[in-house]
Amino acid sequence: MRLLIILLLVLNLHAERIIALSPAIAEILFAVGRGSEVVGVSDYTTYPKEAAALPKVGGYFQPNIETILALRPTLVIAQNNHAAVLQQLQDLHIATQTVHLEHLEEIIQTIAQLGKHSAQAKKRITAIETVKNRYSKTVTSQRVLVVFGLSQDLRDHIYVSGPHLFFNEIIELCGAINAMTSPTPKQPVLTYESLISLNPDTVLIVNSNPLSPAQEALQNWYDTPIAAAKNGRIFVLENDFIAIPSHRVAQSIETICRVIHD
Repeated sequence: MRLLIILLLVLNLHAERIIALSPAIAEILFAVGRGSEVVGVSDYTTYPKEAAALPKVGGYFQPNIETILALRPTLVIAQNNHAAVLQQLQDLHIATQTVHLEHLEEIIQTIAQLGKHSAQAKKRITAIETVKNRYSKTVTSQRVLVVFGLSQDLRDHIYVSGPHLFFNEIIELCGAINAMTSPTPKQPVLTYESLISLNPDTVLIVNSNPLSPAQEALQNWYDTPIAAAKNGRIFVLENDFIAIPSHRVAQSIETICRVIHD
């Protein structure tokens, strides 16, 4: 019995204490069986419920360094746009790791990396590859525009997905065309006039705030002189996984492709 207790103590000493600075990272860690190592997450982490119940360390762009230190992490994992925060932590002798989640292949690689190529990680990757293969031969001439947020005023900034984000790859995987072809940045901003000029056939609105007054905002879209409004092809996607580049991107591909081919 004493030997068993000593062994458990030794194993516990070597267990990681991970802080995940984005919801996607937390989701992946739990999905590959490393949830017990996670001790802190970002304010926006809502899935799974075990991750959502963990201590929060601040927002996406401004995590609280003092809160992070109080959780005594052995490793802080972040996406590549957290460079300044990670440098602060490195200066404080906290180990850090950066992952890239902007493209489908990067999501797959991160699942394998964080899952240490385990059976659970391979299972998650297989699910993504399976749904990719399901739609790889579908074709449509639709020009699809992915919009972030259901704004009340379309004369305000309209944030959309450009060609350098995983949404672009999903659109192409579904056999369609991204209506937004501007090379930079990842999330271009449209004016009302440029939206009309683009004239997308289908609009997919990723609405992360389903409590907003959707009906009035949606009517504003249908009052816009674009093909998507004329043909009744403006869809609001309120699924909690749509904008998260985690293993649940398999569900995002399935959802978006079904809507495009509806």
